[in-house]
Amino acid sequence: MMHAMEHMGWNQHFAEHFKPFETTGYVPARVTRVDRGIFTVIHKDGECVVKVTGKFQFDATSKFEFPTVGDWVVLELETSTQSGRIHALLTRQSSLSRMLSKDDNQQQTLAANVDTVLIVCGMDFDFNVRRIERALTLCYSGNVTPVILLNKIDVCDDVDQKVAQLQDIAPDVAIYPISVTQHIGLDALQTYLSASQTICVFGSSGVGKSSLINHLLGEEKMLVKEIRASDSHGRHTTRHREMFSLPQGCVIIDIPGVREVGMWTDDEDGLQTSFSDIEALAQNCKFNDCKHAHEPGCAIKAAIDDGELEASRMENYRDMLLEVKQAQEKKDRLAKKLERKGKGRKRR
Repeated sequence: MMHAMEHMGWNQHFAEHFKPFETTGYVPARVTRVDRGIFTVIHKDGECVVKVTGKFQFDATSKFEFPTVGDWVVLELETSTQSGRIHALLTRQSSLSRMLSKDDNQQQTLAANVDTVLIVCGMDFDFNVRRIERALTLCYSGNVTPVILLNKIDVCDDVDQKVAQLQDIAPDVAIYPISVTQHIGLDALQTYLSASQTICVFGSSGVGKSSLINHLLGEEKMLVKEIRASDSHGRHTTRHREMFSLPQGCVIIDIPGVREVGMWTDDEDGLQTSFSDIEALAQNCKFNDCKHAHEPGCAIKAAIDDGELEASRMENYRDMLLEVKQAQEKKDRLAKKLERKGKGRKRR
């Protein structure tokens, strides 16, 4: 039954989680687009636009629990109107999430059930090692494989130097210098476009994500806008998250340009992976509770003084750890609030 859906990423994991619903008459479907609470999904017989049920909406305690692009859902299909209702979300295998904003302390899932994230950076004014560290952390936290694409190498004079900078912070991550407009280095990406794979394109506005997707699709499906020559920034070409099928039998997810990459409570493990060099150095500190500030015998401070570790990398690590801690505190307060609310419902 699901053979036609395998290229969309259906596998044994989702088949197992769908078993409780097999006798309900519901069907599995994958979310291909999200736009203001309206979901476009694809199922074995086609595509339709749907909403979540009232019960789903009532039970959800955060935005994280709502479907996003890439999710597999349990769909009650209304064939007469080519519409339907989402009853449940199948357990995710992976996700790419961030804190929505500092003012709105909620986890936002940008894409779900992703195998590989293509982190696209411009080699003009967009190149920022500290931002790339944040993107890598999101990938590690969500159980997603990161790949770094350095686009616009045709306008960069120090490509090798920038590649070396990234190899220092991410020695195990594949890095590809490319130029989409000049068709340089793009053949190497075929490695990640095998059947049934889900790819996500991640980066800020103006780095060439839409041009890259057009190239991979083999057609001009994504609108490409001009960018400012002064800073290589531009308006978001993509205003909603959407999934597309590629000729290779896999799918690719495009998300709007990401300006901020805030940490969430689940990102501590990802931080340990992204900053494994700092974690290793900390083991050599004289004191187990070393704060890496002014304590004697601090291995991290010594590494900075010796030029083995960039001070800005350590500062970024500190900032991200603090964000995780603050997010956890706010999450705990929200949990207590919901618990009190739940007890109030029971009394009534």
